[in-house]
Amino acid sequence: MRAISGNDGYLVFGYSHVLLVAILCGAAGAFNLYRRFAGRAEYVDAVLGCAMLAGVGLVLLQFAALTLHGDGSAYAVKKHMFLLVTLGLINLVRVIVGYVPAIKDRGDARLLAPIAAGVMSFFILRVFNWPVAPIVNAMSYAEQAARFNLPDFAAGNTVDDTSPLLLSNVITSLTSFEHPFDGQAIGWLQGKKIRDGAKFVMVPRTPEIDKNCGERFAENEQFVIVGAACLHSN
Repeated sequence: MRAISGNDGYLVFGYSHVLLVAILCGAAGAFNLYRRFAGRAEYVDAVLGCAMLAGVGLVLLQFAALTLHGDGSAYAVKKHMFLLVTLGLINLVRVIVGYVPAIKDRGDARLLAPIAAGVMSFFILRVFNWPVAPIVNAMSYAEQAARFNLPDFAAGNTVDDTSPLLLSNVITSLTSFEHPFDGQAIGWLQGKKIRDGAKFVMVPRTPEIDKNCGERFAENEQFVIVGAACLHSN
């Protein structure tokens, strides 16, 4: 886990000040917890407040490890924000509902929390626009090729290199192509080329591949699996 945390992966949010957002979310959780101690909130608010403070503590510890000791990466700090922002929004909505009598006394007030959290989350998550369909298609085709269409296939001898998103290639290689999560796989996350050491590589099918690689396996209009040696020599 320590080695994995050193991978500074691609993760961009709609805000740049991660620690400030974490502290603001923590403040919402702390205030919600205070409301419980003051007798103005329910037991679930205490649970949400404690979870929020625990999450903020985790981020601050990860940041301290990176800043003071050089362990981890900015990615290892930022990845916790999925949890923190979600919990922060839930705590904030619970606080607002608790202090607005017109909402609190309504029988359908429970519907406000998920609706408001969804609306608020939209403005943060709308920058996540990486298309999912090409990744799903690659994983599906890789699994089919590994089961039926690829001669000499063995777990760990084939990798995926079809996407500009490294994590997508790593996931497909680990799942559909059954590559073990070993030192080589960790090396991919740390910047090593995913093709190195592989016997077969799944790549996007192009006229150049058709021309340069005479021996091709499990090909369709979108993907083709070729020997890694063919790619290294061209």
